[in-house]
Amino acid sequence: MMRLCLVADCAKPYHAHGYCARHAYHFKAHGDPLGGRRGASPGEPLRWIEENASYSGDDCLKWPFEITRWGYGSIKHNGKKRIASRVMCETAHGLPDDPSMDAAHSCGKGHLACMNPQHLRWATRLENIEDAKAHGTWAEGQRKKAPDLTDDMVREMRALWPAMTQRAIAEKFNIGETRAHNILRRKAWAWVM
Repeated sequence: MMRLCLVADCAKPYHAHGYCARHAYHFKAHGDPLGGRRGASPGEPLRWIEENASYSGDDCLKWPFEITRWGYGSIKHNGKKRIASRVMCETAHGLPDDPSMDAAHSCGKGHLACMNPQHLRWATRLENIEDAKAHGTWAEGQRKKAPDLTDDMVREMRALWPAMTQRAIAEKFNIGETRAHNILRRKAWAWVM
C-alpha cells in the first residue's frame, strides 16, 4: 500500500518527513508543512504589515507569507524583494538614521520570522551581531557547519595582505575575490584579530 502525505486533503505520495515533496519542502524550510505562503495576492503582505504595525503584544508575531531559506520573512516592496522585518521596522519606527542599519530583533527570533514591532529596533550591524551572540543564534567561524576557513587561516590571509594581491589570496585559499575582499577589510570575520 502506498503511503500518502499526512496533510489533510493532500492525496500525493509520501516523499519525506511524512509529507509529499511540496509539503516536505515547506516543513523543512518553515517548520510547518503549510508554512511560508507564496502566491499571496498583490498588496496582501504589505497590508498585513500596515495592520500589525501597532501590535503591542509581548509574544512573537509570525510572518504568514513567504519565508527565506534562512527563516526571515520576505516581501516584494517597491519592486524589490526585501526582508519583511525591515519593512515592518520602517513602518512602525520610521526610516533608520543610516541606511546601513539593521532591523534588530530583541527576542532573538528574527530567523523564525518574528514580526512583532515591539521586538524590532534599528541597530548597527555590530549591535545586531552582539544581540545574536547574546541570544545564541550567531555561529562564528569554526562553529559554523562545515566551515571552509578557520580563524588561523583568516589571520594568515590578513598577514599576507597587502604584500600579496587580493586575487592571489583568494586563489590560495580557494575562495571568491569578493569574499577575500570582505575578510581582508574586516567586513567578514571581524572578530578574528
